[in-house]
Formats: sequence, structure tokens, C-alpha cells
Amino acid sequence: PTYYKNDDRAEQDPYEWWQAVCNSTRKLLLQSKIDNSQILCVVFSGQMAGCLPVDSDGKPLHNSIIWADRRAAVLDSKIQKILGLKRIYDITGNRANPVYTGHKIFWFREEEPGIYNKTYKFLQAKDYIALKFTGKQFVTDFSEASCTNLFNIKERKWSDEILDCLNISKEKLPEIVSSTQIVGEISEKAAEETGLKRGTPVVIGGGDGPCAAVGAGVVQEGEAYIYLGSSAWISSSMSEPLLDEKQQLANYCHIVPNYYVPTGTMQSAGTSFEWALRTIGRLRDVDNLYSIMEKKAESVAPGSNGLIFLPYLLGERTPYWNPRAKGAFIGLTLQHDECHLLRSVLEGVAFHLRLICDIFINRKVEIKKLVVIGGGAKNDLLLKILADVLGIPIHVAALLEEANTLGAYAAGGVGIGLFDNFEIVKQFLKINKAFYPEDKNTSLYSELYEKFNKFYTAIEPIYGSH
Repeated sequence: PTYYKNDDRAEQDPYEWWQAVCNSTRKLLLQSKIDNSQILCVVFSGQMAGCLPVDSDGKPLHNSIIWADRRAAVLDSKIQKILGLKRIYDITGNRANPVYTGHKIFWFREEEPGIYNKTYKFLQAKDYIALKFTGKQFVTDFSEASCTNLFNIKERKWSDEILDCLNISKEKLPEIVSSTQIVGEISEKAAEETGLKRGTPVVIGGGDGPCAAVGAGVVQEGEAYIYLGSSAWISSSMSEPLLDEKQQLANYCHIVPNYYVPTGTMQSAGTSFEWALRTIGRLRDVDNLYSIMEKKAESVAPGSNGLIFLPYLLGERTPYWNPRAKGAFIGLTLQHDECHLLRSVLEGVAFHLRLICDIFINRKVEIKKLVVIGGGAKNDLLLKILADVLGIPIHVAALLEEANTLGAYAAGGVGIGLFDNFEIVKQFLKINKAFYPEDKNTSLYSELYEKFNKFYTAIEPIYGSH
């Protein structure tokens, strides 16, 4: 569980992580009736941008401060003043943001110096579990390191410049290794607790986002996918980071060696749908909420009779990075009803995803198709709207909500020599269905898309951008 304190703090107990791993592993072994000698390796996919301080024995000194925690925002201006926003982006490929690990470590140094001084290493969730399995390895992988704001994205190493400016000791950061690296073996103690065999290789794996990219089949230059959940993002596999003066995209190391996964994220995708169902559709606690929304929205012609929805219910990330952005319906008339509003919410999310997609296209990334994963991919009408708005075929993966698991599986197989490379994932990736753009709808949506962009530009000064 996640423990929320005040309005800005979100923590998880690492002891509960380990207990969950032990319980679920034993349960899986029992249910599958697989002998532990048949398990070739253990590999991980984990949540990113956390911060867990541990001592030299690997004992946690504090709960893990997870990605959703915002306490370090109070130090944001101080960090920006020390380094400057542009310099941070040029080095790390990411904006300075309290979501990242570096801000949280800086918070410990400024607000909890006792814990900071006792800390041997600051770890991510999966890195702590790897430590528990091996009993001795304090390591992370490149994908997780690139999500800290402390990592030089081009030189692929910890940034001495940033660490020196923030007075953070590099000795407190783990060694960075490839996602396919065998970092040790299952210890006797871990074997007793999990039911796995002592001596089984442990491969470090990667962060959930880059692992999901592999699970979506994004392993070669220019391949791309969309994740649709509460939030949504578009990501592509590239041989170089995609840096730009406007700092629009985030850049992370891929778990595929020597590749990157530049990413554009929108804050409220599924969140917008849930809000619409709850407030417009007045639907709660109904098992088939999304099918009801789909049926109602499908009764309305593309374009929602000119009604446009701005999906900025929680501010927005790419490309605006504006926490003060607000949602809006624009163009309401007496001719609009509940069904128009519901469809316009789906279209508004699609418009913003086109905004992100266009950033890649304007940087000469040729996106021929997009593989979609995530729970939001169960909404066929949304996927049809996406294909029409983006003008790009949308392929729906069979493995929607566990693509990161498939990606970690591939990393483990490559790590122990079972697979030659990550191309193996194409053999396991199944496409359940595909949606293709219709020219007449794409033309209509392109006109509305231009208005969509103008509406945000017009409204932004009212709410501000910082």
C-alpha cells in the first residue's frame, strides 16, 4: 500500500515490498506446480523515480519516497537557482522536477541530514529487491539512473557537475549496470523466504516504462507505442536522446543496450474518462462503465458537433509542463447533450496525444504505426478515434497490462544467454486487433485539432503557466 501524508507526501514500506515478493513467489510456485530448479533466473521491472535510503547492511533508514511524492517541490526554486533549468535539461535530458530521485535526495540532505549522513546508498524499488535476493549487491541499471536528474544522458554516467553543485556524494549512489547484467545469485536466506532455489542467477532488469517499451515490441530505431492508463504517454526507441530547446520530451535509457526511449506524457487520460463517467454520465460502481461510455459516445458523429474538451484536469506535462493548466469544454450549445460531452472527452484526449505525436514527427521520427498497451486500450471507440486523429494505424497488443513483465522477461533471457537479443520479444508479441484512419474523419479532426491548440493558447494566460 501507499501511505499518504499531508497533501504532498507518498511513501511505501520496503519491508512490505519484500513480503509481497515472498508471498506471491511462493503462491506462483504452488499454483503453477513448477519445480524451483526449472527457474532459470530472477529479473525485475520496477516503479521508477523513487528514493530509498539504506545503510551498509541494506537496512532501510526511511520508507521509500515514491514517484508521486511532491515534498521536494519546496526546494525546486533553490535547485533551479543553483544549476539553471536549461543546464539540467542539457545534461540529463529531463526537466528539473521534484518527481525525480535527485530532488528527493537533496530533500534528505537539506531536511533530514541525520538520515542522509547515515545513508550508504539510495536505491530504487527493484534495486532493493535485487539486494534482498543477493544479500550484497547495491546496483541499479541505466534506465532507472536516467530517471533521477543526476545522470548524464549522453555520457551515460552519474553527472559530477550536478552532484557537485547540489553537494550530493556520488558514493551514496549505486553502481550502474546494463539491464541484462547478472548481479548475483539467490542467497540461502532469500531461497528460504521465497521458495526459489539457492544459486539461481539474478538479473537486474529495468524501470517499468522502458520494460513496457520492450513488451510493446519497441526495440529498434523509430518503433513507437502508446500507453493508455490513468495517464498516457507516447514513447519511441531511438539511438540518441531527443533534446529540444523547449524541453518538451523526457529522455530515458532503454533496457535495450545503447538505445533511448524519449517520452511525451499527458497527465489525465483515463482520469478524464473516469471523471466524465462520474460527473457527466452520473455512473458509479458499475462493472461495465467503459462499455456504457463507448455506447453513448458512439451515438454521436465524429467531431461532437464542434464541442472540444481540453483534458487538463490535473495540469499538464508534455509539451506545456504547466501544473496550473485547467480543463474546459469549449463550444457548448443547447444542441449538445450528455453523449456529445462524453465523446468530446475521448476526442480531447486523442487531440492531446496528437500534440505529443507531432513532437516526434517534427523531429523527423517516422512513426508508421503505434502499438497500444494499458487498460485504456480496452475502449475500441477511443482507439478508432486515435487512429483518425493521429492519421496513424493503431495496433492493439494482446498483453495490455503486463507488457513490462514481458520486457523484463526478455532482459532476463538475454542476461543469461537464453536469447541473443531483444528481437526475441517479437515472437511473443501478439496483436489482437488494429484500427486504421479514415481519410474523411482525419480531415475533420485536423480542423478541430487546430482549434484545440488555439484554445489552450488563449486560455493559458488566465490561469498562468508556473
